[in-house]
Amino acid sequence: MKLKHIQFEIPQCDRIGISFSAGLDSTLLLSMIILELKQTLREDLPIIAFTTFKETGEPEYTERMISLLEKHFDKRITHINSIPNKEEYEKAGLADPENIQKVYDLYNGNIKIYVAVNNSNDCPVKLPFEYSKHTTFESPFLDLSKTQLLESLYELELDKFIPYTHTCSRQKHGNCNICYSCQERKWAYETLGIENPNTISLED
Repeated sequence: MKLKHIQFEIPQCDRIGISFSAGLDSTLLLSMIILELKQTLREDLPIIAFTTFKETGEPEYTERMISLLEKHFDKRITHINSIPNKEEYEKAGLADPENIQKVYDLYNGNIKIYVAVNNSNDCPVKLPFEYSKHTTFESPFLDLSKTQLLESLYELELDKFIPYTHTCSRQKHGNCNICYSCQERKWAYETLGIENPNTISLED
């Protein structure tokens, strides 16, 4: 699959795994995985999305988003939901990276895992750390910015799913506009001159 900012190919494998949070980036990546499998006539390849528990609502948001994507793409997605999170990662609004290894081990390494992390180096708001390449999983967005990822969602005409994504790493409903995730998303929308839609409530 070739997009304006991304060249994405999935090598031969028996199954695909994705760390899924229902944020903009993981929603884009899961959609690209499905589309790439369709384009390469591998639609029957299993996809396993796994979600680490966070009090900011990831288990509920991911369940909703996966249901929407399954209907849109007519593709069954196995969802391993609410994997326990360590307290230090929960407080920081992050997912325990050891959970990726747990899923890898669950399938005895016979799984190609993707994670939608990016360093967004051109964003004026900086991450307190930097993501790096890893041997256990692939991170195809690593050197891309949030603006490029957002543009890719619109390029694939997937923007109708954006109001169902959840970004904030501090609260379950709405945006705190303080955490890095909220500020990065706000910056990307302002840079592209696009209105940042509010997240549709879980109750709606």
